Amino acid sequence: QPFKKIKKDQPFYINEKHQLVIVFPQGEIAPYYMGTPEFVIPNQVIENELAAPNYLK
Repeated sequence: QPFKKIKKDQPFYINEKHQLVIVFPQGEIAPYYMGTPEFVIPNQVIENELAAPNYLK
C-alpha cells in the first residue's frame, strides 16, 4: 500500500539541530533489510503548523 500521509501516532523525535525527524518502522515503507527509515523535515516546511513559533528553536 503506497504512503499517503503521516498517521496521528507516527513515531518522531526532535534531533540535536532542533529539527523534526519522522521515523517509520522497519519494513513499513521500504524493504525490511533497509532498516528504519528516518526523514528530517526542515523547520521552514512546518513553521506555520507549530503551536508556538519557537517550538523547535
